[in-house]
Amino acid sequence: MTPGDPVTVTGQKNLAWDQGATSLGELSGVGYNLYIDGNPTKFESVPCSNGSTAGMFTCQLPLPSMPAGSHTLQLTSFYLSTPTTESPKSAALQIVVTAILASGDVSSTPQRTSASAPADAGTASWPSGLVRMADGLDRPSDLAFTPDGRLWIAERSGQVRVMHDDGLVADPALTLDPRIPDGAVLGLAPDPHFAGNHFVFALYTERSRAGALTFAIARFREVADTLADRVVILDNVLASTDPRASLRFGLDGKLYAAFDDAGDARLSDDLASFNGKTLRLNPDGTTPDDAPAKSPVFSAGLSSPRGLAWYRPTKRLWTADVSSVGRLPWTPAPEGIAILEDELFIASQAGLALSQLQPSGAGLGAPRDVIRGVAVRAIAISPDGAVYVATDSAIGRLQ
Repeated sequence: MTPGDPVTVTGQKNLAWDQGATSLGELSGVGYNLYIDGNPTKFESVPCSNGSTAGMFTCQLPLPSMPAGSHTLQLTSFYLSTPTTESPKSAALQIVVTAILASGDVSSTPQRTSASAPADAGTASWPSGLVRMADGLDRPSDLAFTPDGRLWIAERSGQVRVMHDDGLVADPALTLDPRIPDGAVLGLAPDPHFAGNHFVFALYTERSRAGALTFAIARFREVADTLADRVVILDNVLASTDPRASLRFGLDGKLYAAFDDAGDARLSDDLASFNGKTLRLNPDGTTPDDAPAKSPVFSAGLSSPRGLAWYRPTKRLWTADVSSVGRLPWTPAPEGIAILEDELFIASQAGLALSQLQPSGAGLGAPRDVIRGVAVRAIAISPDGAVYVATDSAIGRLQ
């Protein structure tokens, strides 16, 4: 396909291109701006795979919803460490949309362009059916409820915020030590016995003494909407330049933590590394007595984990990775998952999709859109069964 020749698209499509790089690890530190008719949409995480020739990789991202008609697409790239400096725009690709693009089609075929290049989703309107509950947040990365109905919000800025029924608490519950460079809170997990001990666990990033970006997990005690008395239970796990991890308590009362592969796919299969693995831990960070081979490693083979959720009838653990949900391929890349009864919700750059879990708990029905046109970064189910989601700066509740 020659850039400039109009391409007709219908339904959910991906934009795919050939990208030059030294390795997939290098690409893990690269983000992209997709310009649609001159208006940019930022993608900080784009799945790439090995190309047909050395030094070339195939990358793809989901096309956001667009009205029917002609549109011009251009692509730029930037290093995540310096997002304000971007490459020149690629050659323009002309497309003609004959139907409004919708998210959630996991079997769509990518539309390809030869454009080469070394994220909030624009000005999309607030979705109908989603009640806005709070504003002014800074890149939420995870949501978690305590049994008393308070919503705890992790931010990539290194803060944890608290929301009551009457709104967001003004002061953060936790702010990571400003002396910790690149600190970002990525996961929250209230203790199953929170009502008695008021423990909340947090997964965050920090710098090692050698300067490497790493993951750590700590336990905090909650008092009057604040988190204090930090006790580190695990640290010094390498992180990628776009760190991704997930933290949840399982149905068995154990703490499950999933870490990315630190930009090196080989670490996923390296049993000496916790990267690319899901760990199963006692709440104090020790290995459970019933762990096979006395190892905390519960599963391996992850690249960039985005969420953990359990289907209670089968006790099956569902894991969202950068290009899959469970063992099923998924696009666009998930940002978080949650299960309510027999329904699996998948958050992504394109919005929020819903799939019915099959009775066996191992398969999914055809996905359908719940929200589209706004990026959904995190999701959680309240104690009363309401679905809450986070965008880049706000919290909403499904009606």
